[in-house]
Amino acid sequence: MKKLRLLMFLFIGVAIATASSCKKDDDTNDDENNNPSTKKCYVSKIINDDDSYTDITFNTDHLITKIEDFDDEGNVDGYTTISYTSGKANEVKSYNSNDDLESKMEVIYDANGKVDKIDIYADNPGTGMEKVAIYEYTFSGDNLSKFEIYFEYNGNMILFSKKEFTFDAGNITSMKNYKIDITTLQLSYDGKTEYQYDTKNNPAHGVGIEYIFGEFWMLSKNNIITKTVSDDTGAIQNDESVNVVYEYNDNKYPTKQTITSFDNSHSEVTRYEYNCE
Repeated sequence: MKKLRLLMFLFIGVAIATASSCKKDDDTNDDENNNPSTKKCYVSKIINDDDSYTDITFNTDHLITKIEDFDDEGNVDGYTTISYTSGKANEVKSYNSNDDLESKMEVIYDANGKVDKIDIYADNPGTGMEKVAIYEYTFSGDNLSKFEIYFEYNGNMILFSKKEFTFDAGNITSMKNYKIDITTLQLSYDGKTEYQYDTKNNPAHGVGIEYIFGEFWMLSKNNIITKTVSDDTGAIQNDESVNVVYEYNDNKYPTKQTITSFDNSHSEVTRYEYNCE
């Protein structure tokens, strides 16, 4: 699951430049973000506070084609490759450090070119790749409105979880969560996550994997500054809710992020490197 954790950090906000090019958020407005003198930046490296890191490879169309995880000594922990057809991701493969294929995702699109579902396969020693899960997507216009996960259970695919989204001004502002009751195999409401954003560039836009990993802040145009998690009774979960503070480069991309839980029980700092053009 390390890849998913790193991808989460990647698309909450990204980059690292030199210290001289970094500055604190000064609540600049959208006019500054549209300044023609700024460049488009693409994440090339994510550095974690334990010195492990991830290298990101793009193709000439600036779509992510490879994600490699390394430990703090520079040893490969594993990697993921993404293949495209006509600019749309159609297959994702994840390998361990021995180059063994561990899982595969096949992406299926509807007639309008939107993601319809993703079939998830995992390696079963002795029998090879077996389908273990399905992601299904529902859109309202151009915005994702519902995401459902089905898992294999006793030979059948059952609905395991569901998320419902509310968008405003290009950002996800609310996500309702539903999970399965293992005794009844029925979904029940499990709480809500609400988001607030800065006014800067989110590097997730247009990198080709926005829908694939189930990390949906990738879909928002700006970077999350507050994530508030409440349970099914409406009580805020202070250990899961976080504030995020950024530093930015001159191109209005985050260069450093510090995530701190509401109850101050944990905090993480992540830095990033970009290629800007």
